[in-house]
Amino acid sequence: MNNFLKKHLFLNFFIYGIVTVLLISAFLGPNFVREIKITLFNSLFFIVVILISIKGLITFSEYSKKKKSLKKIIKLKEKKDPSSELSTSLGTNFNVINFNGIKKIEVNLPFEKSWIFFTGYNGFGKTNILQAIARGLSSFSDNNIYNAINPISDNTEININIFGLEKKYSLSKDKIDLNKSKYRIMGYGASRLDMGSEKSTKVSASCSSLFETQVLLRNIEEEGLSRWYFKDKEKYKFYNTEEIFKKLIPNLAQIFVDEDDNKILYIEEDEEGNLLAPVYFHELATGYQNIISMVGNIILNITDNSKKYETNKINENQRHIVLIDELELYLHPSLQKKLPLLLSEIFPNILFISTTHSPLTLLGAPKESAFFITNRSAEEGITIERIDERIYIDELLPNSILTSPLFKMTDIFPTSFTGEKQISVEDYYNDIEINSIIRRKIKTYITDEKEENLVLRYKNRIKDKK
Repeated sequence: MNNFLKKHLFLNFFIYGIVTVLLISAFLGPNFVREIKITLFNSLFFIVVILISIKGLITFSEYSKKKKSLKKIIKLKEKKDPSSELSTSLGTNFNVINFNGIKKIEVNLPFEKSWIFFTGYNGFGKTNILQAIARGLSSFSDNNIYNAINPISDNTEININIFGLEKKYSLSKDKIDLNKSKYRIMGYGASRLDMGSEKSTKVSASCSSLFETQVLLRNIEEEGLSRWYFKDKEKYKFYNTEEIFKKLIPNLAQIFVDEDDNKILYIEEDEEGNLLAPVYFHELATGYQNIISMVGNIILNITDNSKKYETNKINENQRHIVLIDELELYLHPSLQKKLPLLLSEIFPNILFISTTHSPLTLLGAPKESAFFITNRSAEEGITIERIDERIYIDELLPNSILTSPLFKMTDIFPTSFTGEKQISVEDYYNDIEINSIIRRKIKTYITDEKEENLVLRYKNRIKDKK
């Protein structure tokens, strides 16, 4: 029995006993004690008896109830709960146990940033990290779809604390209602070129393309553009979406609807501003298809529950999370660099979490970005390490980024380099051309005779100084 409860119980006994004796003495008169010839010992015994009879049963009853409650609390504390241990052990907000090569990860991901980038060698777990985030933040119904694609083990635990919400996921737990949450999550894997149609019957979730390749994204042409264009009250959505695509695709001049068949056509322009022939979606460059299908899917998802849709402010009451595997896929280096900042300007309420193999993507990272590298070993499994706290991207050029811990390249020389010629180290190709012209002019000017005279003049100058 707890010492405090013992003392508390004895005190109750003593007080109630004294009060009981005094009441009985007052009632029977001053001769009560003498008449019954109670000794001091008998008086104490009498107090205990009276106490037990009047208060003892009540006190013991209350104590029993408290004892049972204490036992339940002790049992709950002693029960080992991996997810509970994860969420409290280090105060971290991203915790994963036993998931797709991840043995145990406990880190803080800066969800308040606009971008989080993951780099690392192929096979080092970048996609697995995105999948863990998708699993941890998706709804119960969406996770059922992912389980059908790629089942997880019974002892997998994912615990994420984001935007003030603590989200735990395992096979037996996970009951969050996505529509009632403070965020919406979307995920895009390496295969994100194909859009579905109204005839599509395959059931997919918002992050399905992270888990399988044959996924059709929502069709911005059929669900959005071709419908909005013919409705006066929603026509502004068509033009706002057109402006978004024109901002993301450098030479896109116009989008219009063929009123005969309701098909969407795209008109591009050349470098001189001349318009090219209209083309359908499947006739566009692969990089442009990638942008239209993915960004179109984002627009449809985040405007589902939004009455107000504006180009620069989309669904301002709800934050969103977009996971992108290999952001740079299919894109020219110049667009790889521009895309991160453009997406943040168009979707200011979205947290983008992306993997990349390109230093150009990191060059274009907005100021509010964080960078992590993934590692993998037989002993520890997949691990991640934050790197932007010791490497400052805004001070580096591509070669420096490639040879930094972000990409760990030790050799950036051309494979064809033999060492017979001097390698160019200028930052810009224009500088290389200018220096090449200067070298050619010097070579033209310097004949053998002039070279001998220069050498002789140099030697004489050295003698004069001595």
